Amino acid sequence: MNGGATYDIVGEGETRTLRLSGALTVVTAGALDRDVARLDEPLAKIDLSGVTEIDTVGAWVAHALAQRTGGRVSGADARTARLLRVVSQSASEGEIHPPRPPAWERAAQ
Repeated sequence: MNGGATYDIVGEGETRTLRLSGALTVVTAGALDRDVARLDEPLAKIDLSGVTEIDTVGAWVAHALAQRTGGRVSGADARTARLLRVVSQSASEGEIHPPRPPAWERAAQ
């Protein structure tokens, strides 16, 4: 990974833990997200105790990873826990943009 967030996996089965470390920010989260998207086994925990810096994008990646793998987030400091709480409360399946009429309908208006 390009000097940003890194991860390793420890344990097996019901104790399988993904340990994140380094800066988990908008600059580094994309590469990490692509790497961990390949994980196909459930996780027991996602350990954030090694994360040195986190922003909203990093919290979103950690939250989405927990949702996708069933892992429980652990090791979060107070600021990170607050970011995770806000991100989890804002999670939505809704459309980001309102539906847009086709071009011919817009041109006729």
